[in-house]
Amino acid sequence: MLYGSDWTDDIALPITLVHIGHDDGEFIHAMSGQNITWESRQALPSLPWDWLPDGVPIYGIAEAGSEPAVWFVGEPAGQEERSWHDLVLAIGRQQRILTPMTESVVDGVADALRIAVLTTPNCPKCAQAVRLVGAMAIRNPKIAVYAIDLDKAPDLIARWNLQSLPAFVINDTVTVMTANEWILAQAIASTGTGSG
Repeated sequence: MLYGSDWTDDIALPITLVHIGHDDGEFIHAMSGQNITWESRQALPSLPWDWLPDGVPIYGIAEAGSEPAVWFVGEPAGQEERSWHDLVLAIGRQQRILTPMTESVVDGVADALRIAVLTTPNCPKCAQAVRLVGAMAIRNPKIAVYAIDLDKAPDLIARWNLQSLPAFVINDTVTVMTANEWILAQAIASTGTGSG
């Protein structure tokens, strides 16, 4: 793990972290702090896709009293852990990740979107994509993001014949694109406004 519990002392606002499935406790312990409440659940509120891997722990990030908008399917590890850290701080310190121009585009998403970011722990571009799309989900409650660790779900690589990452599933459409903030925002907005 990249981070000890010291960074959680900087969280000023209450946040809720959700855990679903088996966990050895080390991650939850390392990610605990004064303004962090952990909830254990039996399942996701609704299953976003039937191909979501079974038997893998799932972790969610939310403002206190809200449902998580960002889910990690598989314990955040490697580069993914940095994304987790940044998204927790985005809520717990109201830390801005997106540019104002991107925020205005994301605010225009009116239709519910399910976005899977297909990642691996050693992919820095994947971690950047999770961070950016996660920030978009935190900003707009119509967007739900699932960072899926392909090391925990290798069958998905063959399912879509993935040759490069990051890859995205936006609702039910698979695409590979760069982890550029503006390009991601435009792709999400064109799907979420019924124009794409």
